[in-house]
Amino acid sequence: MASDPGAHPDGVAIIGGGLAGALLALALRQRGSAVWLIECGGPSPSFCSYGVIPGWPLDPSPLGRLAAGAGRCWQELQRNHGDLGWRRRQRWPVPLSQVDAARLVERLARVLEGAGVACWRGRVRRLEPRPAGWGLTLAEGGALEAKQVVLAAGAGCRALRSDLPPVLGVSWAGVLELPPPPGGGAYPLHLPTRFQRMALEARSGGLNQPEWVVDAGLVPWGEGGLLGQLSWIAPGAAADQEPDPGRAESWLRRSLAEAAPGPLAALAAATGRYRQLPVAFCRDGPPLAGPLAAPGAWLFSGFRGAFAQVPVLAPLLAAAIAGDAQESAAAGAELGRLGVLPALRD
Repeated sequence: MASDPGAHPDGVAIIGGGLAGALLALALRQRGSAVWLIECGGPSPSFCSYGVIPGWPLDPSPLGRLAAGAGRCWQELQRNHGDLGWRRRQRWPVPLSQVDAARLVERLARVLEGAGVACWRGRVRRLEPRPAGWGLTLAEGGALEAKQVVLAAGAGCRALRSDLPPVLGVSWAGVLELPPPPGGGAYPLHLPTRFQRMALEARSGGLNQPEWVVDAGLVPWGEGGLLGQLSWIAPGAAADQEPDPGRAESWLRRSLAEAAPGPLAALAAATGRYRQLPVAFCRDGPPLAGPLAAPGAWLFSGFRGAFAQVPVLAPLLAAAIAGDAQESAAAGAELGRLGVLPALRD
């Protein structure tokens, strides 16, 4: 990790070191841009994710069709940077792959360093426009100047800029981190037939009181596994409201025991660590990837299936940010066609 941010007047500062920030940093470095990745502290929810990548369009939209090819993007990333945890899941009757997020975390710091991404583990306290770009004041001390800045901090984006599109909200996600299976080997992959989380996000604008749902699933995660997925949203979908972790864990375990398929219900009482993190989402579905109204400011957040959407959008956003005039215009037009531009979602 870098010890002093300093100044990169021609570079790009990415705020948020989760999946979105990291893959965008790699795409920008591939174009030769100087990149600072400010990790914002704390674990990223994308690294406690199922990491599942369907090989077919989940919806008929242009983005849905594009994201169906995300497996090829992960193959290319692994050819360039080594094992990142991506695997095909051959036993499924439909094309499916998965990124083991625990393996990805193990490798990512070394991959970013090898690509020449300058990383700073800390929080941005203040983000201010400057005559030639942006100034970032870090909570742990120090400052950074960059020509362009990207908000990829998920649930932390709105704390830095209050003028973000209103479709961007925050939920709280909870999963059980299981230890390795008692008999050795790996946990099998079980996915919900339908994710209730998406319906809750879609109606979140009309909530009068907090609501939660549980999606029953199980995926391998490192030597252990991730079980269940609780999604909790408060009215207004703001980041400063959080369910009590003890109560949320009990909701998750009870729902799994009562409604999950047999193999998952049997694990509902298993020893495991409950993890709860804030997650950014967009109420109307597609994420946000593109320029903000302030010159040199960009947004990359609100993913509904980050492991499929981020790797196909990151190269486009990198081209919009760092390409020549023709490339930038073409990438912006494609982001518009995909329906992810923030300017169209206010």
